[in-house]
Amino acid sequence: MTSALLDGAPLRQTPLLLLTPKQLRDGQPVVVAICSQGKSRLLNERAADIAALLEAGTAVCLVDPRGIGESKLGDSHGRRSSATSISSTALMLGTPLLGQQLQDVRLALTWLRTETHLRGRTFALWGESLTPPNPDTARFRQPRDDDSALPAPSEPQAPLLALLTGLFEDDVSAIYTVGGLSSWRSLLADYLVLTAHDSFVPGALTVGDLPDLIEPDRSDRRVVLEAAVDGWNRRVPDSPPRSSPAQWLINP
Repeated sequence: MTSALLDGAPLRQTPLLLLTPKQLRDGQPVVVAICSQGKSRLLNERAADIAALLEAGTAVCLVDPRGIGESKLGDSHGRRSSATSISSTALMLGTPLLGQQLQDVRLALTWLRTETHLRGRTFALWGESLTPPNPDTARFRQPRDDDSALPAPSEPQAPLLALLTGLFEDDVSAIYTVGGLSSWRSLLADYLVLTAHDSFVPGALTVGDLPDLIEPDRSDRRVVLEAAVDGWNRRVPDSPPRSSPAQWLINP
């Protein structure tokens, strides 16, 4: 096990944890895991999945981009939360927080390429949000000045980061996401939007939507999206339920 702090932007370090099996299996990618609630939560709640990957001879790297995990400021993503304040400030300064988080994930991939025992391997991206979806019976019509009475917002940052990283990195062989948004367009279905502010990309719908992040001409890349949610953080009926990352990320 290797713990590291990567120097990226000024005064900014990206924490990661690299888990390496006793015997690395030839032909297996390095799994880079991002969790919207942080790598510690993923370790605790998805220990069996991580163990399955390690037993298959696959190295697993857990990354905390800025604003997630070790550098988060509280658990709330309401409109008055610290997380929303930081995200809105980033937008006003011209760089969405999601873009800064993407830089952190790509920095982690750059570092992994320099590790002698991992050189030449491809990457498999695992992005998951552990936030439970809201039931259809949740009380969505609440006074607008009472944030605490609203159902929980989705936190789709990690699934989004996995898809976005795949657009910029050619050596990604598989992408597996859980709990991400089904589409940005679903956020426009109602005046009430229940999703974390730092998952927004201004102007994105003028050029495409989340399904367009999957490159159709990449026959060499597996992309699986499970347990997707809509703008009210409700499970989308046609989205498959969560299965297992090992099922999709490990090469036969």
